[in-house]
Amino acid sequence: MSDRGKVFVPKLISYHSLKIAAILHCLQAFSNKSLLRETVDSETIIAAIQLTRFFAGQAVKALNLYTQPETLNEYQKRLIVTLHKLQHEVHKGRLIFSSIRQVFNEGLPASLQHSPEKLGRLIKGLGLHTENGTGNIVHLTWEPDKMTNLFDKIALTSLITLTQDSMTPEIRVNEVNDESNQTEVVDLDALGARL
Repeated sequence: MSDRGKVFVPKLISYHSLKIAAILHCLQAFSNKSLLRETVDSETIIAAIQLTRFFAGQAVKALNLYTQPETLNEYQKRLIVTLHKLQHEVHKGRLIFSSIRQVFNEGLPASLQHSPEKLGRLIKGLGLHTENGTGNIVHLTWEPDKMTNLFDKIALTSLITLTQDSMTPEIRVNEVNDESNQTEVVDLDALGARL
């Protein structure tokens, strides 16, 4: 909970719930056209508690609008893309850690490649868990809800990688999307002739 919520919610629970109970008590007496009694009945207290819970939830939602969204660094984004690529290799709710490391480090210079320990910290930083399996093989525990949330954090449908082959005047465009991994070859000479 944010610092703003830590200040507001205790006041709502203790102080404002009593005010709500008093208001409900007065409204009940007014609607029944009866005299205002000095004691508040249990039904009114229960209703005040329910209203307080509702308003506390609304207050937390409103306060969350003021918090900055979580930003991912480039390694975290790369890890999420790696997990998306490997999701078809999940077996019995587990994904082999060495496969994740291999795909994650593909194409990275040696100085930027992650050791198992560093990749493990990165995985834990995203709220994911690893476990040792049989034969001392480490697995990532695949939790579908968490994975869906992670995949939603980055726009996988707009991730584009450009590679250029120096021997031929063409660019290969690899688009990663939810349906398939498609490659489109663009011939630069033909494109230039059309322009």
